[in-house]
Amino acid sequence: MTKPAAKLINYKEFLQKSEEPAVRANIWKWRDIDQKLKEVSAKDPLSDGRWAVSLVHEDTGKAFGVSPSLNMLVQVFEPGKHAKRHRHSNFAIFIVRQGTGYSIIDGEKIEWEAGDVFFAPPWAQHEHCNTSTTEQAVLYTVQDVPTVTSNGVWFFQGSEGTGFQHRVAERKE
Repeated sequence: MTKPAAKLINYKEFLQKSEEPAVRANIWKWRDIDQKLKEVSAKDPLSDGRWAVSLVHEDTGKAFGVSPSLNMLVQVFEPGKHAKRHRHSNFAIFIVRQGTGYSIIDGEKIEWEAGDVFFAPPWAQHEHCNTSTTEQAVLYTVQDVPTVTSNGVWFFQGSEGTGFQHRVAERKE
């Protein structure tokens, strides 16, 4: 029999124990991001012509976010590369740092260029394409993965024909 997880404590004790230290201000320098992107492109890309790095603030612990509730990644697409359609239970805000291309979000084609910002709601099918024949596309992506993970509802589904992946680890006894 497993140990019960239920517990009762005084609410004043709860208030004291639920305090968390504030997350400190932080900066990620482009030169460091760019260097890490170059390393990842050579050793561990997401797919052919596409790679990414996550920005992680040490103060967020196991959330691996830039804050306790948000994560951020920088992804690169080589000229002409197209990321396959997928969806996930977290939202995604995309900030175009460099390049031109389009994304299809729930069937709507959104054309983008450097400086644009666009949004994919949770569980929206989406895909991205770099339309340049010469320039990389670089997207900053802000997501609420730490929040959906902590609530046990982070799901991912790849391209057509792939099953759902529950992205929350099973509790080990």
